[in-house]
Amino acid sequence: MAERTQELLGKRQKRKPMISTFHSYCVKVLRQEIEALGYPKQFTIYDRGDQESAARKALRDVRIPDSSMKPGDLLNVISRWKMHSIAS
Repeated sequence: MAERTQELLGKRQKRKPMISTFHSYCVKVLRQEIEALGYPKQFTIYDRGDQESAARKALRDVRIPDSSMKPGDLLNVISRWKMHSIAS
């Protein structure tokens, strides 16, 4: 993507434009501004595997059997809660 942009702009640019994915850009902004939101500078972003591991542990901690709810099901419930701004 950066190469294609450079070709379109040509060499007349003094600085290279910042090129990144949406998620990469958002992480960069968060890393720069997170303390203004009251969070520590160092934080971890969970990928799907990390989320499922945390959900699996939470289900075990509250003794929900695997046959009743799978980690992905819990993540879907949490996602719906977030979409509807439901907080506990």
